[in-house]
Amino acid sequence: MALRWIDGFDHYSAAHSSRIYEDGGIFSMSTTFPRTGTQCANPHYHDYGVSKYLGVSANVLILGFAYYNDNGAFPGWHNILRFFDGTTEQLALEGGPEGRMRIRSGSNVLATTQPLAYSLKQWQYVELKVTFGAPGSYELRINTKTTLSGSGTTRQSTNNSANWVRLNGPNGDFVDDLYICDNSGTLNNDFLGDIKVVTVYPNAEGSVLEWTPSSGSTHYTLVDEAPANDDTDYVYTSTVGATETLNFQDITLTGSILGVGQFACIRKDDAGTREACLICRVGNTNYEGPQQTVNNTYSYLKQVRETNPATGAPWTLSEFNSAQFGVRMKA
Repeated sequence: MALRWIDGFDHYSAAHSSRIYEDGGIFSMSTTFPRTGTQCANPHYHDYGVSKYLGVSANVLILGFAYYNDNGAFPGWHNILRFFDGTTEQLALEGGPEGRMRIRSGSNVLATTQPLAYSLKQWQYVELKVTFGAPGSYELRINTKTTLSGSGTTRQSTNNSANWVRLNGPNGDFVDDLYICDNSGTLNNDFLGDIKVVTVYPNAEGSVLEWTPSSGSTHYTLVDEAPANDDTDYVYTSTVGATETLNFQDITLTGSILGVGQFACIRKDDAGTREACLICRVGNTNYEGPQQTVNNTYSYLKQVRETNPATGAPWTLSEFNSAQFGVRMKA
């Protein structure tokens, strides 16, 4: 697997961002100028930012995101993006005066762009590829064009890898359409280019409806809110093996589907262990994702599916639009 994470920042609120990201503060959200979808995110929170744990220690990471600076003037040097090995910062991308960006590892600045590498009050798509090592290498692309590239020490720990990504920025920095890849596998293992993340919601009953509605008899209308409304309405079960699948809004696009991120907001309401998995239903077959622990407070089950589980090949538009997605109680 190479595609580790995607986020369009549309399906959750600022208060719920700690359900999505594992460490740090919270996002501020803006509906004023999202690049795509309904929202974009400002991960400032006193420059601490929010962090994503990748689940692997990768020697090579590629990260892309749309970047918008809403300040009236270029700010001083500040973190935009940082890679960590545990708690040790390996490398950072910073923005600063005159619209410059620079790549820093520890106190050593590896490279700095020319002025106006980025613009104020305009979306630009930023991608950074890093091979961690001593020496390692880096390449920065802005709007798909290589702006910086070179080699040098790209680590501060003793490991040639990173397993956390942290998004930062002052109050005027916004991000949208985020992806994170490593270089494993045969798909999505290098720069993806200027991409967008499309968010869709349940819009009809599915084929398997084994959970119980909190009210009424219609299932999908109880779980189609953005953001999730928690205990206002929901479906529930105490039965191991109970499965719930729903139909989702169709998408239209030009280009390829590089991956599908599946999310379900869920909690348990009593003592004891509960585990669940995400379900993708293609045709008449349910395909299980990894078994995940359910917490006492609401959090998200999360999974990225690079390929259609029925074919093992990248998703086609018609395959995605005809698929159903849902949840199964596992324990």
